[in-house]
Amino acid sequence: MGINQPGLIYISNKHLDIITPTNVSGAPDLTVEVPSPTRIDYDRRRKKAVYEKFGVREYWVIDPVNKSLEVWSNGGRGFVTKGHIHPDGSNRLFF
Repeated sequence: MGINQPGLIYISNKHLDIITPTNVSGAPDLTVEVPSPTRIDYDRRRKKAVYEKFGVREYWVIDPVNKSLEVWSNGGRGFVTKGHIHPDGSNRLFF
């Protein structure tokens, strides 16, 4: 099974050279997914692993059902959790 395109990517001015006329040839600075309830585990595991492998610098998963945000940051040695934001107030931020 291939990886679908991300919901949203952000490429900083510093990395604009990865944008070509036909595609993006490099890892974006930020990738954001807003998965459906049936794909949330896929995005949390499979897509996260692929983005990590290819050097995406930060990965967010917005869970519309639970109204939460999960943030991972890649400092070159793989993703580390930077925080979880939940509407119930159980926020955990590690910035």
